[in-house]
Amino acid sequence: MPQARVTAEMGAWASMIVESTATYPMGSTTTQHFGATEVMARVEWHPPNERHGFVHRGVTLYQPAVDDLAMGDSPATLTDETAP
Repeated sequence: MPQARVTAEMGAWASMIVESTATYPMGSTTTQHFGATEVMARVEWHPPNERHGFVHRGVTLYQPAVDDLAMGDSPATLTDETAP
């Protein structure tokens, strides 16, 4: 899912997941609908970035390929949202 399509509600959901280590261990996935859009979240290791200078636990948000294709995006696009 392109970063530009991640809503504040999706980002808050991803932050809740990344902070809930007992409920969502590494490798876990969950889905939620945001309006008509289904989004899947997966907990994975993320490389260092501007906010974290080390490998860290993060959540990647994925959207089904059919939704991406309908919006003109490639089916392999994704984004990540991580807690501060």
